[in-house]
Amino acid sequence: MRVAVLCGFPLSTLPSEECPRAWSSPAHATSWLVDLPESFRRFPGLEMDWATLDPDVCEPLIFRALGTRFHVLPTERSGRASSLYRKDLARLRERVAQLAPDLVHACGTEDVYG
Repeated sequence: MRVAVLCGFPLSTLPSEECPRAWSSPAHATSWLVDLPESFRRFPGLEMDWATLDPDVCEPLIFRALGTRFHVLPTERSGRASSLYRKDLARLRERVAQLAPDLVHACGTEDVYG
């Protein structure tokens, strides 16, 4: 089963040896998210893709860490809410369509993900 999780994952909490770069963007205080990739790793046949937005990337970045795949998509630093997150939604929808997951889960009501 393939699951896509859309959320503001705190990328700075990932092991540095598994990341293609250091993350400087402040992460939302979602401390419970950081344990999930490692926990889900124990379920055979479960393939996880985490999609998050980050203003420090110009092009989509995909990498593996903690036994799962992370998709970091570009976003703007400001003006997102006033545009009703149109660009962000388009990027997330496009990524979900490419992944074609069996299930999509979105975390967070304070940003575009919910």
